[in-house]
Amino acid sequence: MWRPRSLRVRFTLRTLFVFITVLCIWAGLHAHRASTLHRIEQVLARHHATVRYGRADRSEGLRGALWLAYEWMA
Repeated sequence: MWRPRSLRVRFTLRTLFVFITVLCIWAGLHAHRASTLHRIEQVLARHHATVRYGRADRSEGLRGALWLAYEWMA
């Protein structure tokens, strides 16, 4: 009887390093963005200003739900 090949995903060490590098760059950009926004919020709070994020129409539908999940994660 014919036996199917293994369904394991195979990749090289170079692919793993590229994936980790891209992931670290992505995380670093989001961390930099978060720290910048935090500093901006602190300056605005000193001057008694309010800060709002996002738009109201992003919460509608599947695309909006995915965008909100991404923003929450990031």
